[in-house]
Amino acid sequence: MAPSTTVGKLSVPRQQRRLLQPMHSPKHKRVTATPPAGLLQELFGGDAPQPLKPRRASDETLAVHAGEKLGKDADEASTDSIATPIVSGTTHWFKSSEDLIAFKEGRRHSHEYGRYSNPTVKVLEDKISALERAEATLVTSSGMNAIVATLLALVPSGGHVVTTTDCYSEARAFIGDRLSQMGIRSTFIDLDDIESLEAILEKDGVTLFYADSPTNPLLKCVDIRLVAELCHRKGTLVCIDSTLASPINQKPLVLGADIVLHSATKYMAGHHDVIAGCVSGSEVLISKIRAWHHDLGGAISPNAAYMIIRGLKTMALRVEAHNRTSLEMARLLECHPKIERVHYPGLESNPWHQVAKRQMTGYGGVVSFEVKSDLRGTMMFVDALEIPLIATSLGGCESLVQQPAVMSFWGKCDEEKAQNGIKDNLVSLRAHGSLHRWQDLTADAASPPPPTYPLPMAHKRVTAMPPAGLLQELFGGDAPQPLKPRRASDETLVVHAGEKLGKGTDEATTDSIATPIVSGTTHWFKSSEDLIVFKEGRRHSHEYGRYSNPTVKVLEDKISALERAEATLVTSSGMNAIVATLLALVPSGGHVVTTTDCYSEARAFIGERLSKMGIRSTFIDLDDIESLEAVLEKDEVTLFYADSPTNPLLKCVDIRLVAELCHRKGTLVCIDSTLASPINQKPLTLGADIVLHSANKYMAGHHDVIAGCVSGSEVLISKIRAWHHDLGGAISPNAAYMIIRGLKTMALRVEAHNRTSLEMARLLECHPKIEQVHYPGLESNLWHQVAKSQMTGYGGVVSFEVKSDLHGTMRFMDALEIPLIATSLGGCESLVQQLAVMSFWAKTDKEKAQNGIKDNLVRFSFGIEKFEDLRDDILQALGKI
Repeated sequence: MAPSTTVGKLSVPRQQRRLLQPMHSPKHKRVTATPPAGLLQELFGGDAPQPLKPRRASDETLAVHAGEKLGKDADEASTDSIATPIVSGTTHWFKSSEDLIAFKEGRRHSHEYGRYSNPTVKVLEDKISALERAEATLVTSSGMNAIVATLLALVPSGGHVVTTTDCYSEARAFIGDRLSQMGIRSTFIDLDDIESLEAILEKDGVTLFYADSPTNPLLKCVDIRLVAELCHRKGTLVCIDSTLASPINQKPLVLGADIVLHSATKYMAGHHDVIAGCVSGSEVLISKIRAWHHDLGGAISPNAAYMIIRGLKTMALRVEAHNRTSLEMARLLECHPKIERVHYPGLESNPWHQVAKRQMTGYGGVVSFEVKSDLRGTMMFVDALEIPLIATSLGGCESLVQQPAVMSFWGKCDEEKAQNGIKDNLVSLRAHGSLHRWQDLTADAASPPPPTYPLPMAHKRVTAMPPAGLLQELFGGDAPQPLKPRRASDETLVVHAGEKLGKGTDEATTDSIATPIVSGTTHWFKSSEDLIVFKEGRRHSHEYGRYSNPTVKVLEDKISALERAEATLVTSSGMNAIVATLLALVPSGGHVVTTTDCYSEARAFIGERLSKMGIRSTFIDLDDIESLEAVLEKDEVTLFYADSPTNPLLKCVDIRLVAELCHRKGTLVCIDSTLASPINQKPLTLGADIVLHSANKYMAGHHDVIAGCVSGSEVLISKIRAWHHDLGGAISPNAAYMIIRGLKTMALRVEAHNRTSLEMARLLECHPKIEQVHYPGLESNLWHQVAKSQMTGYGGVVSFEVKSDLHGTMRFMDALEIPLIATSLGGCESLVQQLAVMSFWAKTDKEKAQNGIKDNLVRFSFGIEKFEDLRDDILQALGKI
């Protein structure tokens, strides 16, 4: 594996052409950001913008790609898997004694023992280094482990630490109590009084200044540039804990700090399911900290490291949503008559706003405020909230809330609370469940429980109707009309629906925010009577893992809520879901009608396998809806099956029309909605009877799980489930958990896919080197009106035909630097394929023509990298043909 990154460099394989490089590097290609001037002239005419200067890759793109070891010629753990491998080995072998000596002398980078380093952990460290603009990063088993290792490594006996009175309480206690026993002095200053820091620096030698920025829970901000300037004049190191900001919102090293710390549990991992920490800085400083860390033994597991790598890919999207939701919430609360004060640096009225504005690009997902009430009254407010969970921590997909006087300072004296700025009425809302729709959260925070719309959720209700009086108080005479009770948004459902949280659930009762992975293959019964109650359907439980599993059931309930379905079956693959559905719903003697461009393997199964079972099939052209009417009139049809949109030409079935035509004749309608996702399209609400997905795509969203699902009425899904039991396509609980985890960010990811793809389709449509663009979001597209009538977004796949032949199109493909040449879609990484090579190589011209495949057809599955990075990459690649 390549050495640790230096400022501005990514650690990537030498010949990995598809990754990106934020700065110049002789070892591999950079993300190109200078389209030729002539091309700009062609695209934009006389208003052509000036060519862009080469620039650093964006955080959005770095979060997805930086540090990954993809492609050939990687120094170690060479793999062509898009997902970083989890290397679980605790020890590593050497080819020879000479090879070992080369490693010991630093002439070859490798790993020796898992407590010192690990290949998967190294990928994570390189990714964080790229985001923090650091030379090196150390990932640890917890945030506290990172803090302790840093303090012990950088402050020797006789040293002096200056910190703030409101830094992280456990760090403050360690500095004040533990370090003093080691002969290290400490001084605590008020962050409001920067003059005291200047005085101490002038009077006494200070080894290290340590502070949080923003602080927790009052969100005060250190002026990092100023503090770094003051400290560096006196040779004092500056260490900033930037946990509450995240690397997306704030980069302390760029501002002058020497060391930046994070609890990686929070925004980085982002799902409340990993404990970890990290510390970034220069190679010299991190090497010192790493040596102490080896002795402390705070090694993170490779599995935990992979979960953080997975979380980092969506961090930019999540943090953007945290910022947006929290700022809107802070503004609403600031003018609410029942709120005394709001603490949020994004508010112009906040005393820390100007500092935050200078050094942060967003203000984070924590909002603290004081309720106009006493301890008990504030407790009543907290208990009346229905969406946020009462819990510690922050930075995850779920909104959390705590009353510090109860959560952290219960049993403490008034003096101690006052010293920490803790009032009985202080509430800290981690409204960065982000991924909840803003309207759901505001309605919940603003009002007592109103009437609700029934939801398929297993714990709290989601409310959405603030009382008219509150609206009048907030908006005066311009108050909008009270909202009608409504179903919770998809953004909120993906986070909460199906989860088994809190007391009173039938099974797997837990107060863990992350759904437990129940790995057991069999389940026990309390007694024979208990077993009989289960067998007679009077109690829900599980019996054997091939039939059902508690973790898988959470996933099924979550998908049902998103699809507005009575029931869902999750399977081991999308193809398993298709086959189980066809075999369950179409008996021998039945008749299936499908389209000529449905999923190729489904088409082959219908045409070849089903025919051997006495089931007839008819294939129609999606352009010719009259042919469906004719078949329905002429013959009895059991099932109509189609993809919408199709792959790769993105044609759209008019689901309402097809359902109406089929239901008149008693024909069931099954739609594979994989390329749309449940966020963009809900076939069941449009009249379909069954909806299918390859759940590895948009649902899981990280190219690391194979799964499928089928949703519909309880009656139909029960039939499919019975066949599924026999087919044996059970998904593992671990895989189910990974999809649950992926679903929590699906709304954000799909929104980004939609946005990037539509902008890219519009750009390509007017590009002189593109013949045709296939994307239903374009007004010029043949299927636009159908898509517009039934989709809320048009998905992340854009297909287009390059003005070239087979080999010219291959040159375009090979010139691309960000997207990876690979099959599949719907993940964080952009993927690209030339269909004539990927799927139809060695097929006849006739076969290609029948499937609409031209030699110059490219299918681009856009990920969640920054649009400008992808745009510049495509433009430079087109310039190569």
